[in-house]
Parts: sequence; structure tokens; C-alpha cells
Amino acid sequence: MDSHRLAWHAAQQSPETGERLWAALSERYFEGKHTQIRPIRLDSHELLLECAEEAGLDREDSRRVLSSGAYEEEVHASFREVMKMGVDSIPVVIFECQGLGEAGVGMAEGRIVHHGSGSASEFRSVLERLHAACGAIPIAPPDAP
Repeated sequence: MDSHRLAWHAAQQSPETGERLWAALSERYFEGKHTQIRPIRLDSHELLLECAEEAGLDREDSRRVLSSGAYEEEVHASFREVMKMGVDSIPVVIFECQGLGEAGVGMAEGRIVHHGSGSASEFRSVLERLHAACGAIPIAPPDAP
């Protein structure tokens, strides 16, 4: 939760600052780069403050955010909104196009939510539905040159 609250704070400064914070966090957490802090944990205030500085945030202001409950309700509200859209894992790709038909479980009318860990055939099915809804030319079969 602390990393999400800090990211919310960063995004309040500017979208670019928010993106820089997520990039700094990702480099450390997923790639183990650009930090000597061990263990690498997203609840480590030391790590989060290092990322905040890299993103251009004021260290003391970021420390105040982390030591308070700032942005907790906003983060929870955004989680609820994302869940309503059918997103319950990452990676996820959301396609929106008029003509996709009726809403289904976790889908608004005109929206397809595809979880990136799905199969290639499922992804192809999504693209075919999008293609048909947009009125484009037919997609060649998978074995076509």
C-alpha cells in the first residue's frame, strides 16, 4: 500500500513524476537495479524514499506521505474502480470499440478485458472480435503466409 500511496502522491505533482516513480520502483523491484538496499521490498520506506528522490520528489515531503495515511482512500477507490472494469491481475489489456456487443461479466458494453497471461488463441479471438466490430478487412488464418 505504501508504494501505491507514494505513487499517488507523485502523480499529483505531475503524470511524468508518477511515471518516473513507477519506473524507479520497477527497476529496483523487478530488475534489482540501481539500489544497494536489501532486501528489495515495496514496503521499505528506505527504498521508496530512494525512488522518490530519483523521480524528483522532495524527500521530506515523501517521508510525511509515507508516515501518514495520505492517499489511502484514493488508492482503495481506484482499486475498486479497476476491479469493476474486470481487471484482477496484471498484465492486462483493455480494448474498447463500439459494436463489440453486450456487456459480460467484468465487461462494459464495447469493452474487452484480456489478461496478458492468457493464451495466444484467446488473444487472437479478442483481435478478431475487434477487427469485426471495427468493420475492417478479414484477418488471414493463422497458417496463412
